[in-house]
Amino acid sequence: MKFKTSFVATAAKTKTEKILGVGTKQFLATDFVFDNSLQLLKFLAKPKSFDECITYMNKFEIPVNTFKLLLDHKLITSFSENFEKKDKMRFKNDLYLESITSSPDVVEKNIQKTTLIIIGCGGIGNFMSYGFQSLDPKQMILIDGDTIEASNLNRQMMFTEGDIGKKKTSVLARELKKEIQN
Repeated sequence: MKFKTSFVATAAKTKTEKILGVGTKQFLATDFVFDNSLQLLKFLAKPKSFDECITYMNKFEIPVNTFKLLLDHKLITSFSENFEKKDKMRFKNDLYLESITSSPDVVEKNIQKTTLIIIGCGGIGNFMSYGFQSLDPKQMILIDGDTIEASNLNRQMMFTEGDIGKKKTSVLARELKKEIQN
């Protein structure tokens, strides 16, 4: 198994605090932990085996619990799908899933076997259907008896002025299909 610094890992230093984290999941670190973490994160800019990590940490007297801390807080990843940056929706979804679960590949496979039902294709349903579709579910069922009105356009991103008067489900299904093809 190989390990690498996550693309979403962050480190920041103010006059009084040293912060490490991923997205909104951040924590304060002591000077010692912060400095060792930065050194280890730089070392892991390219994938390394666990044995390579141990050798490096022993050489520079970095405690093994620093590695575990960074792994637990997802600043280091072992999910090889995220070792190389790609400008693809799947890569971005994998980064997101990795930040919220310890098994992004399992979550992704489960979603691909799932039929999702969106009840209401207005403000929230419109937005959620787009996000869910990017995760490639087995099927998505859209339920809404309403038609698109001009007042919907400021918050229902999948609709345009040309869609006014049409069924929300029909237009949303069409737009989601376009997104999949792109």
